[in-house]
Amino acid sequence: MDNKLPFTIDVPVKSYLHHSYPLGIIYANSKETANNFVTHNYLQLVWFFECEYPGAQLNFDTYFFPYWKCFKRKKNRIFTTQDTLIECVKTEIDNKYYTYLTCDEFYLKCRTSYNKEHFIHDIMIYGYNDENRKFYIAGFDENRKYNINAINYDELVLPESQYIESIRFKNCSYKKINRKYFKKCMFNYLNPQKYTKKKYKKNRDKRAYGIEAVYLLEEYLLSVIKDKSKINIIPFHIYYERLCIIKWIIHELKLGEYIEKEWDLLCDNAKYIKIIALKYEKYNRLHDVVELQKLLKECINKECELLSNIIAKKHA
Repeated sequence: MDNKLPFTIDVPVKSYLHHSYPLGIIYANSKETANNFVTHNYLQLVWFFECEYPGAQLNFDTYFFPYWKCFKRKKNRIFTTQDTLIECVKTEIDNKYYTYLTCDEFYLKCRTSYNKEHFIHDIMIYGYNDENRKFYIAGFDENRKYNINAINYDELVLPESQYIESIRFKNCSYKKINRKYFKKCMFNYLNPQKYTKKKYKKNRDKRAYGIEAVYLLEEYLLSVIKDKSKINIIPFHIYYERLCIIKWIIHELKLGEYIEKEWDLLCDNAKYIKIIALKYEKYNRLHDVVELQKLLKECINKECELLSNIIAKKHA
């Protein structure tokens, strides 16, 4: 018999699992609550200068931890056998906790690394079936698509010195986004200087926010062209996902037919940027990344134009 916690993969952010997992929990429980949460927490971008992987510096500037009830366990402290791990995961699900952990995808049949390489990555377990000895998990499948799968208990192998988290999402109440708040966020996006100073006082490390983060993505592309290096496609997904979230807000706030139409075109172009990035990743053709850089520049200029229009316009 299946024992599953509410979960969905139908979420607006799939670029990073640390976003899609919690959103999958919120959306499965209340779509209205989830939409309000996203429209308040996924409008700003950040660029982390202190980041190990090129291109991975770009992310959403959001903070989930106030809404999580979670605790961590060190693997080598509690899991002396695989049976101990399996029973622990089942117990947490029985107690309404989702299990968020890192595992070795070499052993997962539904992953691209299966039987090829030892690749440590995170998964979310949201259910199990004891009769079939199956866990229900979410993550990127063997086709690199964000999906849900069933795995055998024996496939779950933790790497050394990794931890497991048991998490539950607390109730969070957000009202529907209004025009005043949206305009304020978009102003901070186009003029992030004060926002950056405020964030620095809290984080004490070097970061860029808003449009300045996107300009750094453009610089990253120029470095890829110069060095003929590999490309990280994730930041282009993030850029596209944020534009789609704003597209939904523009429609909800009824900001005008012209803005809606032009933003639709902007989203289409950003989607094409993702496609070009995938082409370059696969074929390593320089003309693809040159085209990508040109189109990204056009998108940035159009985005700035439309957001300036929204900020300046006095809507009825």
